[in-house]
This record gives sequence, structure tokens and C-alpha cells, in this order.
Amino acid sequence: MSTSSSLRAPFWIATIVAIPVMLLAGYGVYQGISSSTSVSDVDAEADLSPVQVDVPVVEDDHVEVICRALLAKSPSELTDLPSRPVEASNDVSAASAAELSAAWGDPAIVMTCGVDEVEVADTDLVYRWGQVCWFVDEGSEAHVWTSVDREVPVRVEVPAVYEQSGEKVSVLSPVVADAVPAADEAPTGCGS
Repeated sequence: MSTSSSLRAPFWIATIVAIPVMLLAGYGVYQGISSSTSVSDVDAEADLSPVQVDVPVVEDDHVEVICRALLAKSPSELTDLPSRPVEASNDVSAASAAELSAAWGDPAIVMTCGVDEVEVADTDLVYRWGQVCWFVDEGSEAHVWTSVDREVPVRVEVPAVYEQSGEKVSVLSPVVADAVPAADEAPTGCGS
């Protein structure tokens, strides 16, 4: 065997090994790119039609001002969910719906300002997310979170298909704390 043929043997072995490895790596990259869904693909598939919301009738100017401030500060996305327009499902004007409610995602997570206060017993569990204290009613179709330590109650309805509904509420808590003043009194368990 000559020296030149003994030098070529490692070259051919490396080539024979490298080509299949490169082909497999290229195929893996191609599969990863083609199967990943871009943000624009998700947005194109999401239902962004108006959400029907049961809007409270607010007759107090102070409450209206607070709710408008809250909705003006509401995020355009909630975690990775895009915002959606809202429409009143009751006899409240369309302008009131947009001034009192916001929605994100499909199925929609809905935040409504100016709702009725919830009764919280001393033994009821409340959750403090940031500076806001929340009571949750965990239904089979949705978890309904209502702030219990604000001058104006805020409700966030999170469909049960979303795991960790409190995560969505915790993202909204700083916005609520910034726009809606704290009430003079809060239920037991809401201490800072």
C-alpha cells in the first residue's frame, strides 16, 4: 500500500461519515423551521372578532373616570394573547362597552370594570397578586376573579381552558393597582 493511498483512507472515512450527519442535521433544521408556527400564523388563525360582554350600567361619574383610566392602560396583549374589540350584549351603548371592558385571546379573557362587589366571608380564600387582592369563583366553564380591595371592583373572566388562570390575573394586577385606587377597607387575608 502506498503512502498516498494510506493518507486518502481517513479522508474517505471522514467524508462517508460526515455526509449522512450533515444530511440528518439539515433535515432536522428544515423540519424545525417548517413545523414551527410564527406569531403572524397564530394571529392569522385567532378569532379577533368582537366579544359580546355583559356591561354594567355605571351612573357614577367617578366610577366612569376610574374605569376609563383602567381601560386606557390595559395591555394590547395579555401574555401572548392579542386584544379583541368588545361589544355590549345588553342595552348599554357600544362606547360604554369599550370604556368598561377589554378582551384578549380566543376563547376570550374578559376584564370588566365597575361590576358589583362580591361578598367575601372571613373564611374565604383571597389571592394577593401584586398590590391587588382577588377573590375567585372557580366554575366549570370559567374562573371569575373579582378585585375585593379597590374603590371600583374589577372582574376578570378566564375560560377554564386556560391553565393557571391566576397567571393572567397577575399580569393585569399592576394595571388595576395603577388605575383603580385602593378601598379604605379590605377583606381579611388582603393585608399587605
